[in-house]
Amino acid sequence: MQGILHSFISIYLVFGLSILVFSGYIFLHVSSDIMKNVEYISFKMFIVAFQVYVIFANIQTLQEYGIIHLSAPIYKTAMLLMFLSLSFTVFCYYMVMMEHFEVDTGNNRAVMIIGIVPFAAIAVLLIISIFNGLLFDIDAGRHIIEGPAYYLIHIIISLYFLVILRVAVLNSKTKGTARAKRRAINTFLITLFLIFWVIIDDKLHNATVIPVAIFAVIFYTFINIQQENIYTDALTGMNNRRRAEMFLGEEIKNATEDDPVYLFMGDINGFKQINDEYGHYEGDCALMIFSDAVKKSAEAYNGFAARYGGDEFVWAWRPTKSGDTEPDMVMADIRHRVEAECKAQKRPYVLSLSLGCILCTDPTVKVSQYLKEADRKMYANKQGHYRAKR
Repeated sequence: MQGILHSFISIYLVFGLSILVFSGYIFLHVSSDIMKNVEYISFKMFIVAFQVYVIFANIQTLQEYGIIHLSAPIYKTAMLLMFLSLSFTVFCYYMVMMEHFEVDTGNNRAVMIIGIVPFAAIAVLLIISIFNGLLFDIDAGRHIIEGPAYYLIHIIISLYFLVILRVAVLNSKTKGTARAKRRAINTFLITLFLIFWVIIDDKLHNATVIPVAIFAVIFYTFINIQQENIYTDALTGMNNRRRAEMFLGEEIKNATEDDPVYLFMGDINGFKQINDEYGHYEGDCALMIFSDAVKKSAEAYNGFAARYGGDEFVWAWRPTKSGDTEPDMVMADIRHRVEAECKAQKRPYVLSLSLGCILCTDPTVKVSQYLKEADRKMYANKQGHYRAKR
């Protein structure tokens, strides 16, 4: 029996060490090129907090099985740090997900307060527990015993997941895009996965399996961000050309006379002049204004938008069966949004756009042909713009 116990402990420790090594590998290979700065910092903090938690979780297992023998004060302090690092790990995950759902955490005070308050509450309760065993205590045999308010930790931590789920659902409804819906579904499944492992962990008193669940979430988040980066434009955060061609290929396969797809293409008139006169930073600002207008307009009409290259953007829209807004109104909407944003930001220019639109009804026509035709329409619109200026 003793041999089996030692084998189990050995395997458990090797597994814990492996988790530390692989999470460290992810930490070293996370690049700020694949995510926004706050998301990048939060994700790295998420990994570090998790690694600290794993170390103290392994100390707990070694103590519970009698492999090491810590004094009661030292062991109680170690367990306080274990619970604290677990709480901070969840807080960092919350911050990562808020950024992932494109919530502006830097300027949204409510998001920061909702994030910090639960962690601060747990920290206070844990410090109090050192003196009165409110959340946990250590018995004479150096084993953790649950305090009268032990499950407060679970309840408070669960608030993070409830907020994340709510943001995911709202994000899915307001944006209405396939990506937003996919994020909401994935978040829901991840949350169920974590809840399942927390339940399993509660049944095990001498070892914790929560590190397995959290590492799985770290690995999934890392892979998911990498995957999204393949199809995301670095500057604007929009879909890129590769994603646009894939999406349009699937949409046009189902296009018919009765269920057409409107394909729009647009660029900025005199974009090179903006770069030459005001600098490339101002050129990037102009691109962001245009991309934001295209993005919001596509969301308003349940469409798809992407940066196709340079200052060119494409977006697709499938009108509803019961009738929908005319394409000219969609293009007027984008022009209005761009003009309004230039004035709101007090840019030294008002952007002028060239836009083209075609109706896709034949599924046998290649995407490249439709895009070529949309580009031709856009170019014709541009020629009209410059003729009018003469």
